[in-house]
Amino acid sequence: MVGADLGSMGKETELILIGASFGGLQAIAEVLSRLTQDTPPIALVLHMDSEHHLGSYLNRLDGHVSIGTRVAVHGELLAPGTAVFAPANRHLRLRRGRGGWQARVSDGPKVSFCRPAVDVLFASVADVGAERVAGAVLTGMGSDGAEGLLALRKAGARTIAQDEATSAMFGMPKCAAEMGGAERVLPLEQIGPALVGRTLPSLSRQVLRGTPRVLAGIGSRLARVNEDHAALYRFADDLHRLVQRQPGQLEVREILRQMALYADRHFKREEALMRATFCSTERENAMEHRLFWRRLGQFEGRLASGEDPAAIATSVDVYVLRWLKHHVGVVDAALQEVVAA
Repeated sequence: MVGADLGSMGKETELILIGASFGGLQAIAEVLSRLTQDTPPIALVLHMDSEHHLGSYLNRLDGHVSIGTRVAVHGELLAPGTAVFAPANRHLRLRRGRGGWQARVSDGPKVSFCRPAVDVLFASVADVGAERVAGAVLTGMGSDGAEGLLALRKAGARTIAQDEATSAMFGMPKCAAEMGGAERVLPLEQIGPALVGRTLPSLSRQVLRGTPRVLAGIGSRLARVNEDHAALYRFADDLHRLVQRQPGQLEVREILRQMALYADRHFKREEALMRATFCSTERENAMEHRLFWRRLGQFEGRLASGEDPAAIATSVDVYVLRWLKHHVGVVDAALQEVVAA
């Protein structure tokens, strides 16, 4: 049953878990803006590989939400009315003790191609029972969180996935729903109240500055940049499937041609937008673009030299995914800064 009220389900919530990736900056802000200081402890995984960008995001978030937000510290006890985020590039697990839920931060290998991984956080709670836990998988690319949400549901948790209409990228929540981990699939504005068992007031929607709808409202150029990012994620998915078929030289040449067309169009749009908004990371972003062009030239050189096309395609596949996660995270954070200003 899609979009149903969760107010009558389960016991009082003692812990909230949230995972998100692409589009997660705005989605998490929207969910947390609907929670109050009497909310149970919250633990989150947001795919970010930069401590600086995570810290900047949390600083901006503090001005828009009533609960506390900070990066998780190894060994600390989670407190009501506070959301702790997995540190950049480190896993977050929780351990239940006499005093409550304790954060456990570690390095370890990537899980579901991610570190931090939503699956790691969710599984750590599911392993010890989750009858009074609520978990949600928000917008994001890939499948991280799907197995963990299913484990939570089997352990007795109330589980939610964000719906397609409000997701910037309907990858993670779609996988969670299809795998059976999500009891309910809800629009973004209903997820915060649902996590604590409240119904959404029948008032006009209150939208936090910086949510996707408000971001889209600052101009068509920003909307096109967001669309470009989503298109590259779809291209990455198609590329990954192609790699499994061991593509030949003509197919790899076409991949590189499409990447060049994308880069030429998108980079011009993005750089113009950042200049127009006096974005603080304009130079860093331009450098990322130059590095992308340089790497694309290296791939073309390898193909021209007669190297195995399938090996080149695999390299392109790995590079595009890594570049996307870093680049989109940087741009998301920078544009969030612009909107919040």
